[in-house]
Amino acid sequence: MVKIRDFVRKYKKFTFFIGLLIIGLVFTFVGVKSALEPKVEGIEVDARIVDIHKEEGVTNADGYTEFIYTVYVDYVDNDGSAHSRVEYPIHEDDMVIGQVIKVKYNPENPSELVVNNSLIANIIFICVGASAVVVSIYMIIKTANAKDINEFNKVDMSSASNEEIEKIKNNSEETKEYYFHFAGDSNQSYILETMDREPVYEAICDKVGIVSNYKFTFINHLSGKEEEHSVSHVISSSYDSFVTSSSFKVDNVNVWDIIGKEGYSLDPHLNGFKSYFDVFHYGIKVAKIELAGTNAYKEGTSKLLGNVPIKGMFKVYSKNSDIDMVFLCAFILSKVDLF
Repeated sequence: MVKIRDFVRKYKKFTFFIGLLIIGLVFTFVGVKSALEPKVEGIEVDARIVDIHKEEGVTNADGYTEFIYTVYVDYVDNDGSAHSRVEYPIHEDDMVIGQVIKVKYNPENPSELVVNNSLIANIIFICVGASAVVVSIYMIIKTANAKDINEFNKVDMSSASNEEIEKIKNNSEETKEYYFHFAGDSNQSYILETMDREPVYEAICDKVGIVSNYKFTFINHLSGKEEEHSVSHVISSSYDSFVTSSSFKVDNVNVWDIIGKEGYSLDPHLNGFKSYFDVFHYGIKVAKIELAGTNAYKEGTSKLLGNVPIKGMFKVYSKNSDIDMVFLCAFILSKVDLF
């Protein structure tokens, strides 16, 4: 299923950027064609607006309807011939029936009004189109070469004994529900708490590195274990780039290698507001990190930090025996723009 989902995600990206490529080519073609077309030198006369026809167009998802306006004018050419109810191809919001405006007609066909695109308009069309073409080609190549999450979620199954795998399968520990919180700005802190706001695990920022890495102290309150870790500045900017090309490092080791070495892997489920990661240990589901959805967020203050305001980020479901790696996974995900 993961491979199928990755294919669908990649296919959607291909579809979007191929569509953008087509739009870019159309814009470029229209701009170049208009710039190269011989310009008709229209003859300017006064015209009176006799009708403005309003027609309903497309209604978007928010219920907003766009309207299409068609302007009709009457005018007399320089030879004295009257032309009635001629369609004028430009509509402006301040136009009203009875208003006199300047128009240009084609001297070869006086019943035809002339509107030549300006040089600036043509340049804008060409620039927008060319930019869309370049960006879409770049993203199509990038998408084609992008690795999927299966290539990062590499767990060496041979490193686990049958006894260890059976122990994971038969682990009868209670799966508990926690909240993962963020507190502070420059001195960041990440806290995993029980529903009663009792701290279970935390990562406190000891040093903010402007150029060098951040320094965090990870504290497991269940075991009393403390470890200091160096956290990279190079953090993926989005969900997709995280699961396909993350270079985020802890202690100068790519996060995927850290997770995989311990036998853990992440399976993302991105489905609107029900978005979450399943956490697997040697292929056995052991935890869940809920990124959005009902009760995923919990505001409040932290007892641990002296009633400092904190913001709830994730809802975590885990057994105590997996808490170290599950907290690390939540910490990693908290530093990625997931939405």
